[in-house]
This record gives sequence, structure tokens and C-alpha cells, in this order.
Amino acid sequence: MKIIYITFAATLTLLVGCAEEKPKQNQVQYDFVRKLTTVKDDLSDLQMSRLLNRGKGGKLPPEDIDQQITAKKAELTDLFGNPPVADSWNASVVSLKRDGGSIVILASYGSILYVLRIVDPVAKKIAENFRDGDSIQFTGHLMAEGSATSIGALISSEFSVYPTKVVRGDLLLTQAEQLAEAGRSVEEKNIINARKQKVASAAEKELKLRIKEICQETILKNLRYPASAYFPKIIEQYEKGSHGNWMYFDVVSAKNELGADIPRRFKCDGQLEGEEVVVRLKFLD
Repeated sequence: MKIIYITFAATLTLLVGCAEEKPKQNQVQYDFVRKLTTVKDDLSDLQMSRLLNRGKGGKLPPEDIDQQITAKKAELTDLFGNPPVADSWNASVVSLKRDGGSIVILASYGSILYVLRIVDPVAKKIAENFRDGDSIQFTGHLMAEGSATSIGALISSEFSVYPTKVVRGDLLLTQAEQLAEAGRSVEEKNIINARKQKVASAAEKELKLRIKEICQETILKNLRYPASAYFPKIIEQYEKGSHGNWMYFDVVSAKNELGADIPRRFKCDGQLEGEEVVVRLKFLD
């Protein structure tokens, strides 16, 4: 019995000694992630409620749901735009890859993803020793990007970081502040440009849709039998002009005095003048 007891005790000691110590919770990180997740979930619930026209418990959504959505979007934008500085934040390595002259460490904490970009030559050599599943702590400034569904609900949050320090157990990776700052500056410009392009694309799409709506409304007002009209989308297309204008081409089919469907091609040239969309209609046959 004595031999069995000693063997068991030694085995237990070995297991305890080899167990990986759980990283200490970083309260600033925990509070930020909890707040971000809560606001994101609230926004998603509100957007789904508006889409399905159902609130909690199957009731109608609140009358001020649009204002609530706007307020939550503003709150989320502020959280993305003004995240705290990461100081020894915890994460688990998801994957590593080479990206041009840098090494990218994708790590996660809860539903939050961190893209750690390693550009320092010495630091890259150290980063090559990291493995999927490693528990790490990192320090650096966060830059945010979000992923969204088709109705605008955020499904994941991603922060890009040029860390000045990454720790894995007794392995320490450091990058000079100047290198991190240079990389961060370039990426911030890229993020800003991407957002501008996204906004411009959305505005362009909205303008084209409004030109189409005004054009079709104008056509219907000038037809003798507007109730018989329809737009078969035979040649529906858009061409961008040289003065910020868009030209919309399509076909309208409507009955004449004899009751026959007569198709006619048309073109609408529209653009934004001040806050008003001005459209000029011309029939091509």
C-alpha cells in the first residue's frame, strides 16, 4: 500500500506541475469586450426586430426603433473608433501566415479577433516559434474593422494591431515603437480609404436607384394608359457620365389606343444637384 501511495502522489505532483497556468484576466480587456459584445447584440436584435416587424415576446417593435438603431450604431462606432490601448491583453493563437514582408498572427479572445502584424526582422524569427492554440499576451494600439451581414448586423469584430510586445510563456517578442507606429500609420490610411470607397459606393448605388425611380414615375405620368405599363428589364443598364451623372437605359411597354402592347426604349440622364436628384427623360424610339 505504501508503494502505491507514493507512486500516486508523485504522479499527481507531476500532473499539477505540468499543467499550464491560466492567464490572469485583464479587467480592461474584459470590460471592453463585454461592452462591445452587448452593444453588438443589442443592435442585431433591433435590426432583426425591424426586419421581421416583431419585437420581444412577439409584440410590435417599439415606435422609436429607428432612433434606437441609430443610437446603437453610434455607440458601436465610438467603441470601434476609440478602443483602449491593449496592455498585456490575453488571446489564443488561431493561425499564422506570411503576408509580404510580415508575419500575421491571427488570435482570438471570445468573439473578438486580433490580427497581430509582425514586421521587425528579429521579432519575425521569434514569431515563427508560435503555434496554433498558444496562449499569448500582447501590447499595442488597436485599429478596428467590422464584418456585417446583408442587413447591417455585425457578426464579428476584428482589430488590427502592430504590437510592441507579445509574450508566450517564457518567449518574448518585441517590436520598436517606431516600426509599430509606421505600420499602423499606413494601415490606418488604408482603412480610411476603404471606408471612403464603401461610402462612395453606397451613395452611388442609392443615386442610381433614385434615378430609376424618378424616371419610371415620370414615364407613368406621361402615358395615356399608365395602368397597363410595365418595365420588362430587357435592356436595363447604367452608364456613368463624365460629370457625376448616370444614364439609365430600359424599355417600357404600355397599351396604345388600339389595346396593343407597344414597347419603347428610353434613356434617363440623372445626377445630384445640391440635395435634389434631377432626371431628364428621352425616348429613343
